[in-house]
Amino acid sequence: MLDEQKQHEFEKRVDMLALSLALKPNDKNFDQNDDYKLLISTYIKMLEQDQDDFFIDRNSKQNIIRSLERTKEYFDFAEENQLRASLEKLVNDDPTDFMLFPMVVPLSEDINVYQHLIGFVVYKKEHDFIVMTVDKMTNYYDDNVVYQIIPKQRIKELSTLFFEERYDFKLEKFYLLECLTKLSTHTEPIEEIMMNDQTVGNCVIASLDASLKVILSNCRENIFSVDREDLSISWNPYHNRSTLEMRKRFLTAVKGENPEWNQLFDYIFDFYLYRVGKLPENREDSPIKSKTWYKVIRNMFAMDYYIQEIIANGGKIQPNHGPHPNSVYLIEPKGVLLKKEIQNVPSSRLDSQFGWIEKQIQRFKERLLFIKIDRAKAITQHIICSLEEKKEEINQENERRRVITEPVIDEGKIKPSLNQLIQQTIPVSSNHSTEQSKKQVKNELEK
Repeated sequence: MLDEQKQHEFEKRVDMLALSLALKPNDKNFDQNDDYKLLISTYIKMLEQDQDDFFIDRNSKQNIIRSLERTKEYFDFAEENQLRASLEKLVNDDPTDFMLFPMVVPLSEDINVYQHLIGFVVYKKEHDFIVMTVDKMTNYYDDNVVYQIIPKQRIKELSTLFFEERYDFKLEKFYLLECLTKLSTHTEPIEEIMMNDQTVGNCVIASLDASLKVILSNCRENIFSVDREDLSISWNPYHNRSTLEMRKRFLTAVKGENPEWNQLFDYIFDFYLYRVGKLPENREDSPIKSKTWYKVIRNMFAMDYYIQEIIANGGKIQPNHGPHPNSVYLIEPKGVLLKKEIQNVPSSRLDSQFGWIEKQIQRFKERLLFIKIDRAKAITQHIICSLEEKKEEINQENERRRVITEPVIDEGKIKPSLNQLIQQTIPVSSNHSTEQSKKQVKNELEK
């Protein structure tokens, strides 16, 4: 039982890290109460490990940690009045005292359509409540951050809404947001706060990351003030690469005492470093901020079955000589390309796939230089070999087509191509069978 728990914890930590780095979509349902408790606990550990006031000054840090602990308790509440009591205890006009709620907001009434998650932060101000909505995708509002004032007299309705929607959200488009609007007396966007769009379906973590960044920024500078001209939303406004530094610190907080687990966490993080241009160093030719480049890295991450292998083995690194799977994700079986028999793929698509494979080979070779784990190196080399084989298969198909379509020069005489011979040999009105036609063509070629 203990081993199963450890295995589950390891898988969740891997999933959480990959989602936080936008290396994959939420395809393993990282959205349960225990998942959010793990994420909030990781934020807490990250803040506790902050010894140089990178995120916030040490005088505010303990209050913020207490607020995050209170948020964790929310996921264990069995009754609405427990949540209401927590909201009532919020300190007036204190940016370090808050509750953070990850809430599903349906974008459609079809359960099969992607459902979005938004971060909601609740403060107390002048005895009323401020509910701040943080949404990187701006599906409902035109701005990433909007706040609403909810009168204190409506606290029971507010707590009931957040309690019930956490456990059984209504499959009604924008239901939660529209309920908050009905409860509020004032709604105001904070137009100065602008965020990058999500590039993959990882809102389960991206929305909470964004919410925490706004929370910490509000502790440095009042984001609700009238004068917001110079408002700065950042993990650290004095650090040139504050997001990269935050990711490094989050990685450290994800790690524990198991060295093999930690090796895999570092291995996953290297994909992120490669994406942002840090592996290899001084990589100037990559469009590292384009959505296409993000997709390239996600494809590489999905193809790298070393990650799945170590997850399947509970975090234990396998011997270097272990067997490889018969197929690699995104590399189709022999004779197949773009889900068709390769002979039926248009030449233009052959060429584009050839270019894609060449670039993938180059990228995996670049990654190979920085891989420290022998088994991971062997797997990367196997992926490169598989890509090389598919590339050669495309070459052979192109050559086959060239032979069919190009005329042959023999002793200074130009002989017609195979296609031309077929057209010459078979009149339009002919009733010859295909086999007879082939024999005629063969005889012509042998002359």
